[in-house]
Amino acid sequence: MPAGIPYIDAASLPPGFGWTDAVDAIAEGHIRAPAQITDQFLNRGEDSFVNRAAWIEGFGVGVKSFTVFPDNVQHQRPSVQGAMLIFDDQTGAPLAVVDSGLVTYWKTAADSVYGASLLARSDSKTLLIVGSDIVADSLVGAYSALFPGLERILVLGAKPGKKPRIGRATRQ
Repeated sequence: MPAGIPYIDAASLPPGFGWTDAVDAIAEGHIRAPAQITDQFLNRGEDSFVNRAAWIEGFGVGVKSFTVFPDNVQHQRPSVQGAMLIFDDQTGAPLAVVDSGLVTYWKTAADSVYGASLLARSDSKTLLIVGSDIVADSLVGAYSALFPGLERILVLGAKPGKKPRIGRATRQ
């Protein structure tokens, strides 16, 4: 990585950063010019390499690249690994490298909660999350923080080759 380009991971977040901050950033992003987005998928058997690139005029360019190697479990490695590169909109210069797990954790859940804040009934008491691992964990945290009236959060999750499980998430 060239000198001076920061690597951003969970330790880089400002003290006190939380779900309200993440959702506010998503909401601000939705008032900007629409992003031009493209995806690329490469496969080798069950393994995949994915690129998602976005350009927001006047704001910046980013590409999230990650691999999905389902058999990594037997090698004690995560099945999904990657990074996001951020580039300057005016010069094209690289500005930062962001851990893709950070993007998955914060952006995915913040997008979901932002959408729900616009569409969900305000008196909703139960939430069903269909998913597992980091995404389900982040959704439980985000919805707990921004929908304090929820009384039950149910999680339906499955791993490839396994039966789905239903559980109750604890409120954070």
